Amino acid sequence: MRFDPSKVLLDPYGRGVVVPKNYSRIAAEREGDNVATAMKSVVVDLRAYDWEGDAPLKRQASRTVVYEMHVAGLRAIPTPEWNRKNAALMPA
Repeated sequence: MRFDPSKVLLDPYGRGVVVPKNYSRIAAEREGDNVATAMKSVVVDLRAYDWEGDAPLKRQASRTVVYEMHVAGLRAIPTPEWNRKNAALMPA
């Protein structure tokens, strides 16, 4: 578990993201402030967005857990539920 209170994080409920020209993944990985090079959530006009029939979850925010997941890390260690066929499809 790691936490750096000086990091700028995206709003998990944000509807839009802006990526600055000087965005730096390296600055995001290092300790310390990354406000100058971080992606940022932006306010959007919801009336102009096409939700294509999608609807909000019917779950209270107090019962919601938001976490960060990296697909490469998730796939690095197959779980017991995986069968040999799925494990064989994983990149080396």
